[in-house]
Amino acid sequence: MNSVVAPAEPIDTASGSRLAWVIQALRSITRVELAVFALIGLTVAAMNAAWGMEWLQKSGDLHMLIGGTLMPLLIGPFIMAGWLLADRAEGRSALARPTRLALGLGLSVTLAVIIVPLLLVAAGIDMKPSIKIEDRVLPLPHWVRLVSAWVEVSIYTGLTFAVLEFRRRREASRQVLEIARTEQAQLSRRLLESRLAAMQAQVEPQFLFDSLVDVQATYDRDVRAGADAMDRLITYLRVALPRLREQGSTVQAEAELLAAYLGVVAARHGGQPAVHFAVAPDAASARFYPMLLLPLVQRAIRLAQAQGEVPSRVELIAKRHGAELGLLLRIEAGGQCSDDAELIRVRERLAGLYAERASLACSEPQPALSEFALRVPL
Repeated sequence: MNSVVAPAEPIDTASGSRLAWVIQALRSITRVELAVFALIGLTVAAMNAAWGMEWLQKSGDLHMLIGGTLMPLLIGPFIMAGWLLADRAEGRSALARPTRLALGLGLSVTLAVIIVPLLLVAAGIDMKPSIKIEDRVLPLPHWVRLVSAWVEVSIYTGLTFAVLEFRRRREASRQVLEIARTEQAQLSRRLLESRLAAMQAQVEPQFLFDSLVDVQATYDRDVRAGADAMDRLITYLRVALPRLREQGSTVQAEAELLAAYLGVVAARHGGQPAVHFAVAPDAASARFYPMLLLPLVQRAIRLAQAQGEVPSRVELIAKRHGAELGLLLRIEAGGQCSDDAELIRVRERLAGLYAERASLACSEPQPALSEFALRVPL
């Protein structure tokens, strides 16, 4: 399984001294960086050991075997320090990054090829590279040994730097891509919120026309009842229309909108449906997007009216369940769970707003009762 290693933490450039900054840079090495240095160092040590075994068989010189095996391991800390100081100077040094890396590579390699042989000699391992010309074995001059070692160490040091730099750039590209994706998702969600608010602020023309006709007819029969029906319609319009200027919504606001809508419906249909809302105090102010509950109720009214009736009762229960908000919408009308264009659109809104973190389930526990269970994250 692939694992993503977080990039090293930036160095505090406000440290009291350069020495403190150097120590902090050395302590900031990550496991991936350490693994790369160790892998390349062990690989070079194994290659040198194979070459040293061949030399041992020819000359019997054990020092070349031991020294060739230990040298890459001893050089490793120097190379690692050069990388860390060059990489962690981001934002601290005025030099461009390629320049810093080149200077770090050159300085660390130079110090390593000078100091490590002295350490080996101090440990009693005196490596004296030589060259065989015809039948004579001649020791190499000191400067030739230094240049040869510098070139050899520079090659695998450059390879190490290249691997780490490639990983760093890939990680930076991944982070930029993640930021872009996050911003795109936020913009898409805001656009969807705006569209939902605009949709909720729109009053269905047919509903408004039918309500006005009913209000007029009610006035003709009973002035007081007509006034009551008109008050309910005005209340609904006052609740629905200002939503276009609001950002988001709450459970309490959506419950009030449903109550106002159902109040108009009840005034047109002899007091039906009866309404019962139970919103827990800790859920009332929870953020909740518009156009998730109202379309379900409007759909239920339309489906029931197609059969010549309206639901006898609509009940809403809203509670918090840990980090989730649970809403149960009970509608005393059957046949509400069949997927149609309206129900599919509600599910699409949920997916656009919450991705896979929200769910909408519909069940019919009784022939004339439909239940919508909605769960959304807080």
